[in-house]
Amino acid sequence: MIEVGSQRRASGVTSINDKSSRSHAICTLHVSISPFQKASTIAPSMNDNETTYAKLTLVDLAGSERIKTAKTEGLQQKESISINTDLHALGKVVLALAEKRNQESSRRQSKIHVPYRDSVLTRLLRDSLGGK
Repeated sequence: MIEVGSQRRASGVTSINDKSSRSHAICTLHVSISPFQKASTIAPSMNDNETTYAKLTLVDLAGSERIKTAKTEGLQQKESISINTDLHALGKVVLALAEKRNQESSRRQSKIHVPYRDSVLTRLLRDSLGGK
């Protein structure tokens, strides 16, 4: 599945980079281990009657490029704007989460908004970033 996704991933040539990634790649694996798969020696503290679930998200973000420096035009320019917008939204989410964490440790009472809905990227990564 990762190979298929890699083949579909967009890349292009810019004045800065011969093979510039033009898209983000996200692969989410949902794993479940049933009671029959568990070995008491591997996880002795686990209840043998319960299924264990896990979610692993692998992320490869497209790099940010300055449009003037990369000399992109047309579709590549639109892609660069979209990539930069997503990365900016991700940065805002990380900053808000850090502020929220600092607020919890100092016991302040104001509510901090985490802007997960500002981009598709942050919506997809919400669970991985700490959202509910």
